[in-house]
Amino acid sequence: MDPQTDRRSLLSLPPRKGITIALDGHAGCGKSTLAADLSRHLGFGLVDTGAMYRAVTWCVGQFGVDPGAVADWTSLLDSWNLRFTVSGGIFGVTVSGQAPGAALRGPEVSAGVSAISAIPSVRAWLVRRQQALARQGSVVLEGRDIATVVAPDAEVRFYVTADLEVRVQRRYLEMRASGLEISPEQVAENLKARDDLDTRRADSPLQPAPGIVWLDTSRMTRESQLQIALGEVRRVQQSRPDGVNYLGPRDHGSFRDTPG
Repeated sequence: MDPQTDRRSLLSLPPRKGITIALDGHAGCGKSTLAADLSRHLGFGLVDTGAMYRAVTWCVGQFGVDPGAVADWTSLLDSWNLRFTVSGGIFGVTVSGQAPGAALRGPEVSAGVSAISAIPSVRAWLVRRQQALARQGSVVLEGRDIATVVAPDAEVRFYVTADLEVRVQRRYLEMRASGLEISPEQVAENLKARDDLDTRRADSPLQPAPGIVWLDTSRMTRESQLQIALGEVRRVQQSRPDGVNYLGPRDHGSFRDTPG
């Protein structure tokens, strides 16, 4: 999706009702943890765009779909009755009323999600829903094209990164804690493949937006990451002419995707 085209599409959306914090970065860099911590501390809604792509990937496997044979992704996606909600700072995904849950983080979905994410019509369908969610309240959005495509007008923007070996260890421990049997070597292979696909895809590749704040979490504690991010939020807040205080804590909003 061309960023300029997507910027123009923002003009057709209703004005935002709150503040948007954008986090982009590779898998395992710590952005999901930081996004959750910011959401909890500030009382903002949390939008996990990666889970949205994982939900589509899960449906592809669940319903036996051959991605290369799909002629009309929009109709297919509509038929699955995918719903995305933000409630109490928790991001929810359902398919025909059922929540896939931990299956979204399984190795089969992890292996296929980057390829599904590279399909332009899938991205367009999901970006509309991501933008709708971002318009309904103060939110933290995390993904790979938030500051470049989904919310280029976000007030606070971070590009989160970490050394590959650190990312492998984090993701390995996360998957083992979820009960998944996988080796560090398999995790490393998956992350390298996803990095290549995410940065080289033609539509909305992972790349830092101009002027974005870089945050290398390789040797940071979870608390130090949060405090540095809050410092940037504070800096941006102080520069706002309206003086709106959004350092919280505040009550979380509850809303769902309502694409036009």
